[in-house]
Amino acid sequence: MRTLIDFYIDRSSSGMVYPGYSGYQAGMDVQGEKVQGEKLNITLHASNPYSSEGIPMKDLTLLKEGELKAIHGNARFAYYLGVEPTGIYSAVKLDNGTKAFDEMKKEPYLYVVSFSDFSMDSLSGYFGGEIRLAYLFDGEKVTPVTGGSVSGNLLELQKDMAFSTERYKDKNYDGPFAVEFHGVAVAGK
Repeated sequence: MRTLIDFYIDRSSSGMVYPGYSGYQAGMDVQGEKVQGEKLNITLHASNPYSSEGIPMKDLTLLKEGELKAIHGNARFAYYLGVEPTGIYSAVKLDNGTKAFDEMKKEPYLYVVSFSDFSMDSLSGYFGGEIRLAYLFDGEKVTPVTGGSVSGNLLELQKDMAFSTERYKDKNYDGPFAVEFHGVAVAGK
């Protein structure tokens, strides 16, 4: 989950906006029109009182109902863009979803328990992961899957995401335990 959310954190950083790698601007709807899934609500969490540059750190609302509220980053790029420097964040909070995990598992699904590798490209939106262990439900029976991969493009899938009501929390992520996508490509045994 955290790796997927990094897409939005990266794209809204002044270090990506200033050189033109990202077209994000405060006030824009990053999920686009006609969102059928859930709107994103992301808060960057201040883990330290000050950044390494001495910038006072405070929790920062990044996305509210899919709308970008702030460009964030270090002093240099903030100065170039004419925005307030926020420092570099390492922790993020994503609001709860509206769908229970058990509800997500009522229709046919591929539930990936663990990846041996998972990557997210913040420029293109493409992601992919090698499945270490997953469960495939075809509508009638559940079959363990120990190989294969999943791939997709977050720019295409972000309009139809559902997040679990159950949460997961560690040092750098506090948010839903699971995300449900429709139309993610699956390959493997």
